[in-house]
Amino acid sequence: MVIYQHLNSCNLSANSRKLYTRELAGFLGWTELLWGELKMRHLALYKLYLMEEVMTKKGERLLKSTVNSAIASLKSFFSWLVKCYPEVMPTNPMQGVKFEKLPMPPVQSLTEVEMARI
Repeated sequence: MVIYQHLNSCNLSANSRKLYTRELAGFLGWTELLWGELKMRHLALYKLYLMEEVMTKKGERLLKSTVNSAIASLKSFFSWLVKCYPEVMPTNPMQGVKFEKLPMPPVQSLTEVEMARI
């Protein structure tokens, strides 16, 4: 299967491999289109599906960071697919799909000891 070729071609840690496998399987379960039929609009709809319809076990919407992990997995896969199988996927349908903006972490003040060290 093409997905396993991709995973084997990447130098992924065990956790990243597990994440990519889960995200790519989730996408394949969502679409019925063939690789060559996929366009940016389909991937944008999948992102919207993740953001609005998929719920966690606690019944909450996915975090933006979780959606971004799915997007990163798909971006990596489709970049690889375009390079290795241009006859199947001549252009990358993920090219125009953007990551979600994550909120900045709260500012943490330095203690007097940390300031003295600086």
